[in-house]
Amino acid sequence: MMKIIIWIASFLLILGSCTEPFDLEDELSGTPGKPVINGWISSFQHEYKVTVSRTIALNDELVPAIVDDANVMLYDDEGLSVEAEYDSKLEAYFFPSWFYGVEGRTYWIEVTFANGEVFQSEPQLLHNDPENEELS
Repeated sequence: MMKIIIWIASFLLILGSCTEPFDLEDELSGTPGKPVINGWISSFQHEYKVTVSRTIALNDELVPAIVDDANVMLYDDEGLSVEAEYDSKLEAYFFPSWFYGVEGRTYWIEVTFANGEVFQSEPQLLHNDPENEELS
């Protein structure tokens, strides 16, 4: 008898917790995805890139929504500004080969989309690399 009471109470709890139906199709169709901006820099001479895309709806095909018409800029606290160029073959924005980060400087990125949306990261201090310190 106790099992039946627990089962009924659980069933009522589950039914009571669903207050409003969620229609996945209505919520996700036709809405632009959220921006996804991924990149990094360090104090090493390296080819630095940024990928810019948008999230896709769960009901869409699993094809990445790559953004190829944004303006990607990197700034530092000493007035440096570097623009990244888009490479259509690699589907990423690349900074010039001469660029690398300097330890102790603060960097941030700004991405401007074709529709005017602007996203700016929080400024980040480029810390000393512990592996680099061990090598010297």
